[in-house]
Amino acid sequence: MNTNPLPRNTPSALQALQRNTGRRRYQLSPMGIQAYRARMLQLCPQFTESHLTPFVHACFAPAETVMAYGSPLHLPVVVDVAGKPFVAEALPDSHFQSGQMVSIIPFQSALQAAHQAQNMKIIEEESDFIKRLTCLAALLSPCGLFLLNHPTLGPGGLLDETVDQAARGYRKKALGHAVAVLNERAPEAGKFLSFALGFSYKGGVEGQRATKMATAIALSTLRLRNLWGTAALSLPRAPF
Repeated sequence: MNTNPLPRNTPSALQALQRNTGRRRYQLSPMGIQAYRARMLQLCPQFTESHLTPFVHACFAPAETVMAYGSPLHLPVVVDVAGKPFVAEALPDSHFQSGQMVSIIPFQSALQAAHQAQNMKIIEEESDFIKRLTCLAALLSPCGLFLLNHPTLGPGGLLDETVDQAARGYRKKALGHAVAVLNERAPEAGKFLSFALGFSYKGGVEGQRATKMATAIALSTLRLRNLWGTAALSLPRAPF
């Protein structure tokens, strides 16, 4: 897996996304979406197993998913009494001043969480394949939250849903078909990813291993889920 974050001179597709943030509607060109998708796929965990590479590509096939992973979340920077910023993902500490805004790229945050999940002590004795599956699941797990905060989704509301319920619904709509195909073509890998991502599956999984995977994913994505989950409470959204 390439764990380098998106560099500051990222492709023009990402620059276009950053210039067009906010809650106003915008359109990214098909070529721009294609360029950013290609960059994300380069940074995704890589698999030699023939059935998993098409799965990864299918997950990032929808243009909405690509844009959701690339649309920055804007947050105010809060500095504590020691002068250390609470939000410290996008800029060096010296660039932070209280009252400023910081932009956090969803894909970069998810990639960092995925790398953390893959290297957590709780799964250190698992096979390399399981570690890469854990990494991939951690990368895909916040998909629903990113879609909830997508800047081009129309006005709407959560109705009677909680943020977690709405995020699960968005995730299932975005990834459901790809997961279903994987379960047909590679049942073992499909069951573990389905368990980790909250999808139904046939048969059972090895309980201890699946629990370790889920724990690594939950711990690595905790800060990410808090940031995007809190932001989702105040942003308009519509069905995906």
